[in-house]
Amino acid sequence: MYTIIDSVLLSLASVLVLYFLLVRPISKRNAASGIATPETRRQTLLQFMVFALRTTGIVFVVEVIAMLLLVVLHKLPSSLDPIVDATTVSLISAPLIYLWVVKPLYMNGESVQAYNLQANAKQLTKTFIAILLPSMVIFFVALLASRRLTMNTRLKSLKNTEWQFVIRQQSIINNNLNNIVSDLAFLSNQQVLTSIQDSLSDRGRQYLANDYLVFLSSRMIYDQIRFLDLGGMEVVRTNLNNGTPRAVPQDQLQSKKNRYYFTETIGLSKNVIYISPFDLNVEQGEIEQPLKPTIRFGTAVFNEVGEKCGALILNYRGENLLSELRNSRSRSENIFMLVNTAGYYLIGKDEDDEWGFMYDDKQDRTFGKDFPNAWEVIARSQSGHIDNAEGLFSFDTFHPPGLVLAQADEHKTLTDRLRTRADSHENDWKIISYIPPSSLASISKAQWDHLEFFYLLVSLFILIGSAALSFVLTTRRISQAALKANEANYRMMVNESISTIFSTDVQGKLTYVNPSVQTLTGYTFEELLHMKFTDLIRDDWKSKVMEFYVNQFEQQQEESSLEFPIITKSGEEKWVEQLASLLIDDQGKPSGFQSVVHDISARKQAEKDLLTAKQMAEEASQLKSEFLANMSHELRTPLNSVIGFSNILINNNKETLGKDDLNYLQRILANGEHLLSLINDVLDLSKIEAGRIDLEYVNDVSLPEMINKINEQMGGQVKDKPVDINVSMPEKVDLIRTDPAKLKQVIINLLSNAVKFTPEGGVTVRISTSIGTSIPTSIEVKDTGVGIPEDKLISIFDEFQQGDSSTTRQYGGTGLGLAISKSLCELMGYELTVDSKVGEGSTFTIILNTTDDTGKYSAGNMDTDTRRPETGTEDIYAALEGKRILVIDDDKDSRILIGQVLQNEGCSVLQARDGLEGFDVAQAELPDLILLDLRMQGTPGREVLS
Repeated sequence: MYTIIDSVLLSLASVLVLYFLLVRPISKRNAASGIATPETRRQTLLQFMVFALRTTGIVFVVEVIAMLLLVVLHKLPSSLDPIVDATTVSLISAPLIYLWVVKPLYMNGESVQAYNLQANAKQLTKTFIAILLPSMVIFFVALLASRRLTMNTRLKSLKNTEWQFVIRQQSIINNNLNNIVSDLAFLSNQQVLTSIQDSLSDRGRQYLANDYLVFLSSRMIYDQIRFLDLGGMEVVRTNLNNGTPRAVPQDQLQSKKNRYYFTETIGLSKNVIYISPFDLNVEQGEIEQPLKPTIRFGTAVFNEVGEKCGALILNYRGENLLSELRNSRSRSENIFMLVNTAGYYLIGKDEDDEWGFMYDDKQDRTFGKDFPNAWEVIARSQSGHIDNAEGLFSFDTFHPPGLVLAQADEHKTLTDRLRTRADSHENDWKIISYIPPSSLASISKAQWDHLEFFYLLVSLFILIGSAALSFVLTTRRISQAALKANEANYRMMVNESISTIFSTDVQGKLTYVNPSVQTLTGYTFEELLHMKFTDLIRDDWKSKVMEFYVNQFEQQQEESSLEFPIITKSGEEKWVEQLASLLIDDQGKPSGFQSVVHDISARKQAEKDLLTAKQMAEEASQLKSEFLANMSHELRTPLNSVIGFSNILINNNKETLGKDDLNYLQRILANGEHLLSLINDVLDLSKIEAGRIDLEYVNDVSLPEMINKINEQMGGQVKDKPVDINVSMPEKVDLIRTDPAKLKQVIINLLSNAVKFTPEGGVTVRISTSIGTSIPTSIEVKDTGVGIPEDKLISIFDEFQQGDSSTTRQYGGTGLGLAISKSLCELMGYELTVDSKVGEGSTFTIILNTTDDTGKYSAGNMDTDTRRPETGTEDIYAALEGKRILVIDDDKDSRILIGQVLQNEGCSVLQARDGLEGFDVAQAELPDLILLDLRMQGTPGREVLS
């Protein structure tokens, strides 16, 4: 039945619908046409608020009337309440809302006077009634049909759901019994049983007991497993014993010859299985507590020659089956029951009613007594549904006894080999799903309660829709007149626009252009109307532009943007940006284009100038890099002489030089080496930028060996600092293919930086391999130094960049090392990353490329061995002693320097200042070794070699 909340909600809905369907559209139209002013729009809003309050009062009064009518009609079915509510509210409120709300809204207020609806009031009223009355009749008939169809569909769906639940319960029982039959078949065919001749030996009895104990422990669904001889005496009996299986001693075994399950089982033929009725276990004439629902499964045992030698009995713990059935309830409102053929509950709606046939004081607690009408049908039917005053019942029948295990067939499953013997149904079970009348009523009520407000809203929408439609039909003529006026205003704005606007048909012929097109193209309005827009496009762009717009036309793309050059009437080239919209006709098919064109020539020229400047800057940078790369020899040669001669002076005169003179030479040597390092960085970077770095790959490079040697070389940098260098690597690391010199340069640079920026603490070099393999994946250099600010991490690999200016002042350097390292890594196909926190340290990681198809490097087992032989420095010097060595170099200082170093090692030195002279000396003197400058003036060293 209707409530006050429904009244409020419906009133609010009425107000919103009236506002969005009537007031808001009117206000927008008046504003668009320029009729309404801010003052008149405020008047409209105030009027609407008055109408909204009036509407709310009307709806409330109508609902009171509707409820009074429903009291008079209280004998109608409750399911008709929503239909009566909706129809009553609609029929009573329709004329009232129209007279007090809709008509005043149309006729009053300056904001709507432009529509002149006062002159059409009579036609407006007729149209409203003609639309409303048929709509309400159709709606009322549809409600009645919908109720009948919905109820039938709901009941059918509910029955289907309940039947699926019954079938699922049937499947649960089948699965459980099939598993038990399989267990019984397995246990009855054990070799110790099939080999019995007269009686079972003590050894065989012990063997069976052990097997049964193991079986009880693993399955936990049997309370007892027993083997009885032909006389009914227990030969072996094992009990689950509350989860602790135990074999019954021989002196406690009992005779079961008079028990029904033994007499039924011992008389069976081979492979026939007996299933007892479902009851409670009884010990010494008393029902065992706690209750033990039990089903006994038995089969006769035959030996190898086909003689019957006993019976095998399994006591199945029925609570397992009952628990699984109880826990599989599909919905909260249904009640599951399992009853036997006498109607006694095995699972009931009340646990106190279960197992009534086992107790003298519960003999009357049956399904038939609780539901006599339903039981009359269920007792004599196999399966089906019952829908009566007692509720909805869905049921099926299960036949547990009489299962026969057929002869084994490898093409049949266990279920296929089970068949039902139809000679007895005294132990049938009835699987029943029950929904009480109260639950059915709740389901029906919930459904109608859910739809009641919907039907009320629909009736209200029909009312408001009728009013809106009558308004639309009455004002169409006036709206068309207003539309023509708007079109005239639009055309005037287009003609006065400074943007170029034109339209074309599907063939591209111009159908309209505004006056500003003459400014852009130089053509007059009359000239353009005899042209196609493609006539203006530069010749080399025509096919491209045509293809673009043909594609837009075929794909029916609403809007597009394209830039292209045009040629004006005077021959001037201009670049334009054209925004094209697809025109759609009344049949929904494309009929042409409407475009807005902007002159972008100035922007295009600016882009061209910017591109030219960019190319010039790149060419200048390239020339700079090539110049520095070519200057490598000229810059390094004199500096090497300074360093070399300083070394010679120090080594040859260390004992004779004064302390100050020796210190001066050492300072010259140190600063020369520092300057050479800076020049090397600059020249290396220039070579990289100029693309003159060649990679020399070597197979089977050992990363552990490389890093250990680098660690030895770095010893001098940390000997006077409280810093330790640690190396961490797996026990086995595969060989890789790489450029060892470039990779070593990167690692040394990272390690030097780590030592330099770590005042105290430690630096760790770690090799990582992929999980489960020895393939190296990364090399990590981690320190505990000063760290890098987060805002500097992005630019740390840029040229001439360090953490900040204070870093350069404190630690020195050019900021090129990391830029060179990153570039070398990228050349080798590696990736160099950084992770750092200020005050905690930095971690630089070289991520190796571990794929084999890049050609960069791969794991070991290479077919070609290109490893360079490594010889110790001391062995080289020893080998040089007493040798005649020819030094060919066009730089005199270099010849003197190299000659002096070789003489200090006991060599005999010959010199030549160019390639031709060196060739003659070599032929005449036949030296043991030739040192040759490959980049000499005149005859280059490479030509001498060839």
